[in-house]
Amino acid sequence: MGHQLLMTTETEASSVFWIGNLSADFSKPAKLWEKFIVANMPDAKLPEYPCHCTLKYFKNTAQSNSEEWLSHQPKQVQLSLCCIILGPQGAAMKINTDDYLDKEFEIEKTVPHVTLLVSEEYAQKHIGEMMTEAEEAVFAPVKENLAIWKSKDERFIKIMMSAQGQGQPQAVRMTHESICSAKVDSDSMKEEMLRQVPECLWSLHSTDIGLVKSTQPVKVELRQGARPPWKNQYPLKEEEIQGIEPQIKGLLKADVLTITQNPQSNTDLLPVKRPDETYRMVHDLRAVNKVVTDFPAEVPDPHTLLAQIPHEATHFTVLEKCTVCVVHFLVFHLVRKLRVCLGLLISDSLMSTGDCHKVSNIVLIFSMKY
Repeated sequence: MGHQLLMTTETEASSVFWIGNLSADFSKPAKLWEKFIVANMPDAKLPEYPCHCTLKYFKNTAQSNSEEWLSHQPKQVQLSLCCIILGPQGAAMKINTDDYLDKEFEIEKTVPHVTLLVSEEYAQKHIGEMMTEAEEAVFAPVKENLAIWKSKDERFIKIMMSAQGQGQPQAVRMTHESICSAKVDSDSMKEEMLRQVPECLWSLHSTDIGLVKSTQPVKVELRQGARPPWKNQYPLKEEEIQGIEPQIKGLLKADVLTITQNPQSNTDLLPVKRPDETYRMVHDLRAVNKVVTDFPAEVPDPHTLLAQIPHEATHFTVLEKCTVCVVHFLVFHLVRKLRVCLGLLISDSLMSTGDCHKVSNIVLIFSMKY
């Protein structure tokens, strides 16, 4: 017998019959495409209830009716997935019909589906309408990936796939209290998803800026005949020294800076006070820029970059260069291990043309804040 959820002692309440407790095999495709789905609808939220396929819905039915329905249901039902639909209302997995669904599925103006995400301005009930609209849409495959299809009106994306799995017939008694309880469960699901994110992806402290390891180190060389610049640090107030000290210690802790003996070069540090009275550290690299080797930039300015974006591009990632640091480079042995600094002569070109931004079907745009 199927498992009943959200039971109530009231004799009259709305009843929903669905297939829940979906097996991992059935949900695996959604996991595989999770990053793509979230990238296309970053503001969407998880549904209020656990993943399920609704079969029928009745208002003000007695609890005995739910028990009667469950008594005639198998313990497990086989399900077959044919695609995932992304639309304005959210995202859902479409389920192929079979003899069981032909008999039990009674929701009008929709098809059997499992809701994955709900867009911010919509509710879960709107996903059914979306699936109906997608059924009537005309799709064509995307050249870059034949598993992805787009509707001609560009309102829907269809991810072609197949999966087999099982689910359990369930009867759910809906009252005001049960709906509130389900919302609490949804919050718990979100917290659980956050706990599943690998710890290495979270910053440990404010100066833990990370490192992209998929790109090659860059060596910054002196111009022929040039010498490493040496500028004495101008006097700093005690308040300024104390203000940037935590940042320097943090960068040392993060292995962004390493102490070296017998430095051959030195340029000023400029503590800048923020509105909240804290300080940020600015490194004056103007003297360094005068002696390092430059090279022609493949992308001389943002206007050229934007003009080269293909019209079919649909995904964009913005990296703010005030915080992102992506590669190692060597500077006169003063500091042995660094990330590329904002303000270095060639940093714009490195950011725009390095291997780190060459991701299939994704255009990276770098935003500079000074």
